[in-house]
Amino acid sequence: MGRMATSGSPAQGSPGAAAGFGSPTASATTLSPESSATVTVTASGPDTGKVFSFVFGIPRGANGNTPRKGIDYWTESDKQNIVQETLNALPKWGGGSY
Repeated sequence: MGRMATSGSPAQGSPGAAAGFGSPTASATTLSPESSATVTVTASGPDTGKVFSFVFGIPRGANGNTPRKGIDYWTESDKQNIVQETLNALPKWGGGSY
């Protein structure tokens, strides 16, 4: 038990060392497609230099397909054509006021 000050509140002790943190670490592992994502966090070191370590488990995609040009993504030529076709479809402004 601590000493009691005459006013009835606990006496104040000396300040302790400031809390601090070391450099955190993080890593990831690939899990099977049917697995749930995971994370494990551990803390080590003294209160003046806590180090947190994060380990993530990330499930692999179910099918693992390689993207195919023109099916799964646009090529630069495709994007340029889409932009040009969109611009061509817009009404032309003839000037004047709004």
